[in-house]
Formats: sequence, structure tokens, C-alpha cells
Amino acid sequence: CIQVGESVPDVLPDTPETLHDNEQAKVPHSKMHGIGSTTLDGTTWYQALLTFNGLNVRSRWHVELSVVVEWLIVINAIKVRVKAADADRSFAEVVREVVASTLNEHSTSSNEVGLCFRTKLSSRLLSPQSLRTPWCHDVDVAMLIHEGLEVFRTTQLGRAPWHVRLPELVNFSHLWPVFTEAILRLFVSVLGHKAEAVAAKLEQIRSSSESYRDAMRESCERKAMAAAECCTSRQHRIKTSVERKAQKLERRMERKSRRLLGREDRLSRKLEQHLRCEPRLVRRICRLAELWQRKQVQRQACEERRRVAEERAVVAQAKREEQAAHAAKLAKWRRMTRRDITIAEIMAE
Repeated sequence: CIQVGESVPDVLPDTPETLHDNEQAKVPHSKMHGIGSTTLDGTTWYQALLTFNGLNVRSRWHVELSVVVEWLIVINAIKVRVKAADADRSFAEVVREVVASTLNEHSTSSNEVGLCFRTKLSSRLLSPQSLRTPWCHDVDVAMLIHEGLEVFRTTQLGRAPWHVRLPELVNFSHLWPVFTEAILRLFVSVLGHKAEAVAAKLEQIRSSSESYRDAMRESCERKAMAAAECCTSRQHRIKTSVERKAQKLERRMERKSRRLLGREDRLSRKLEQHLRCEPRLVRRICRLAELWQRKQVQRQACEERRRVAEERAVVAQAKREEQAAHAAKLAKWRRMTRRDITIAEIMAE
């Protein structure tokens, strides 16, 4: 991280001034999360430090760990309440309200804890570095700076997709003056720093990260070219596939049309055959009707002859029976009128 500007020194008597003269020095941390420690002239000093939403909040340095732990509880309460606040409200408004209410609830004050605020800005404009503002005791001033820098904050540094990173790298020459102007306005008008010193520091940041930006731009351009080639190859494959499918569909439609034409040809030939066969069928049906009519007449004549023959046979049979009965009656009369007939024969008859 690169810090722009001077930090606000702690003037409390129990704070070692040498710890604040060198803000670039890395403060070693103790084993407890949120507690930093350092040794000065054989004395161990402790400090509470937490970070949330790009805002660093710390306490003053103190030699007693128990006191720093109490201050850490206050700062952690501020962090928890800020994160649990309604997302529709602005971050600066929530921090101002939560800091005041938390300090009042813990019966302490900002001067007693030595609260300091600093904004840590991570932006792809500064990649691979980040920017830290000077420590500030005034929460209103700190929030004003935080709001002014929030528009340049990005959650991803070098891991952004190339199609997001490349336009920013191409337009860096247009984006950097806007960013520089916003930083100068905040640091000069709000914090009262010298514009020349801030501009020189920003120029140092820009020049130190120029090689990284060039390498990143080259990498993004290579990825863009690879993506373009991949897209071209994919379009060619899609075009080839579409043409192949179109040819296949055309051949299928051609086969189908040939089948349909053959079917129509067969149907037309069958229709023509049926049309040619119709007069022949009509004539044949007429001949069959005449034959059937003659057969019917012959059958009726045959039945009539059979009926007449049967009637004649019945009449002849009746006549024969009548003749037989008359002959039997005549024979009986002759037997009964014989001269030599006996009483026994008469009784037998």
C-alpha cells in the first residue's frame, strides 16, 4: 500500500510519538485478532485496529493490554453495527450515527479511545498497489474523504475478466486525470495538504505501476485476440454446421419430392387405368345383368313346370287311390255275393 499525504499525529501524552512519525512502517500484530503490538525502548505498546468496507479504524497506542482490549470491543461494536445497518442508507451516514451511539453506550469518548479513521482504496487504476489516506480523528472529515473515493473503488484488482479490464487499461489516460483531480480536491480542500506534494506522490504511483499496466494490457490483448480467434473459429464451425445441415435438409427434401412425384405418377397411371376400364366394366356389368335376368326367367319357368308336375302327380295319385279303393270295394262285394260264402267268412269280414 502507498500512503498519500501526512498522518494526523496523536498528541496524547501516553502515545509514543516515534510510532506516528513513520506511518510507512509495518506494525507487527499480536496473537490476538485486532490487536497490534510493537516494542519501543523495551516497552510493549498495544493498539486496536479493525477494517471494514475499506475503512481502517484504530485506537491510540497504550501500554496496558486490558485497556486496548476494551477499546477493541468498542471498535468491533462499531464494525458489527455498521455491517448490520440497512443497505439503503449511505455508509457515511451509518458510520457517523453508529460511532456516536456506540461511544455513548460504552460511556467513553473519541478522544479517550483515540479513534482514528483512514480509507484504504483498492482500485484497478492503482493496480497492483492500493492507496491509503492519512489517519484522521474527525469522523465527518474521514467520511467525506471515504465518499469521495468510493466511486473509484473496485472489489477486484488483477483478477477482473479481461473484457472488463481491457477497456479500463485502454482508457487509462482519460480515467487517470479524473482520479487525480478528485484526489487533489479532497486532499487539498478537505485535509489542507499541498497540491504539489500530493500530485508528485500520485505521479510516483502512476509511474511505478506503468510496467504492470503494460504487462496487463498485453495479456488482456492476447486474451482478446485469442477470444476473437475462438469466436471466429466458432462462427466458422457454426457456419459449416449450418451449411451441412442445410445441404442435408436439401437432399432430404429432394428425396421426399422424388418420392412424392413417383407416388403422384403411380396414382395418375392407376387413375388412367381405372378410367379406361370403366366402359369395359359397364359393358360387363350389363351383360351379367342380362344373364342374371335370363337365369331368373329360366328359374321361374322351371319352378312353374315343377309346380305343375307336382300338381299332376298329386291328382294322379288321388285318382289311383280312388281306383284302388273302388277295386277293393268291388272285390269285397264280389266276395260277399258268392253263392258258396259261409257264415264264418261273413263274420270274419
